[in-house]
Amino acid sequence: MHTKAPLVACLFAIVIATLDVGAADGASVSAAFSPGSASVTLPKMESNHRLYLRASANQATLIRALRVAGVAYSIGQFRVPGPIDSGTEAPLIPLTDAAGRPIVLTPNGTSFGANVSYVMDLKAAPLPNLMELVAVATSENPSPVYVAWVEPPPSSLGVAPGTSIVVEIAPGESTPTSSQFFLNDRSPSPGPTQSPRTDSGRVLNYRPPQELTAGRHSVLVDFKSIGRSEQFSWVFDVGPGPALSVENEPAGSLVVNFLGRLESAPSPDGPFVAVPGATSPHRVSTTEGVLRFFRAVP
Repeated sequence: MHTKAPLVACLFAIVIATLDVGAADGASVSAAFSPGSASVTLPKMESNHRLYLRASANQATLIRALRVAGVAYSIGQFRVPGPIDSGTEAPLIPLTDAAGRPIVLTPNGTSFGANVSYVMDLKAAPLPNLMELVAVATSENPSPVYVAWVEPPPSSLGVAPGTSIVVEIAPGESTPTSSQFFLNDRSPSPGPTQSPRTDSGRVLNYRPPQELTAGRHSVLVDFKSIGRSEQFSWVFDVGPGPALSVENEPAGSLVVNFLGRLESAPSPDGPFVAVPGATSPHRVSTTEGVLRFFRAVP
């Protein structure tokens, strides 16, 4: 059941190394991202492998990993944490499915030639200030059929009422053969459109005929492959767009309540930057004599 440092080197680099990460047990290859870029090409891995991302960002960031074989398709996601302590090396973050489970990839059945291309699709700004992709060989079998990516992401807040629901099912040991889609415990008719992926996976895309009501919504996908049946479910909250309110506290502070992501600036004209690790409610000291302006963004 599925349940859910700044960049020092400005040169593109390829490094051959051996890492001790998780269950991976072989040689690894890694590549640093060019400054301001979110794409990278790794030498082809001839065996099954795990992907890891060494990254740090000013705020927690969800990154979709796309594998390019003529047409890009999702292979999973990385959840990059917020700022790390100064002097601490950024952690290696494993590629996972949409439920957060690490996955094993395979080069078999592809036509990449000499290299495998990966593209990182950042779902939250700003771009991480350190990014290095690492592929490590493993003797493990590839992951089974799994959900690589969903929209809206699990536990999303402030989702637009007219949003579409997208589910990308990726093949592993086998390929998906059928699927059922449920929104709020009901199978809609007509259901989602289904389209094949270049890797024999499939994409479900459902656009509700009417805007979704405010509040929590649940999605469940039941999909099958040869000799296997899997389910994946998640929830998200539909609400108004980004919102912000401020309350005074007697102890020399303000409380900022917000929906979305919180940004601050020294003037109304900006520049606005993300407030690291901010969650609602966010307390701000008024005794430091520093003028700040806040806004909420999607």
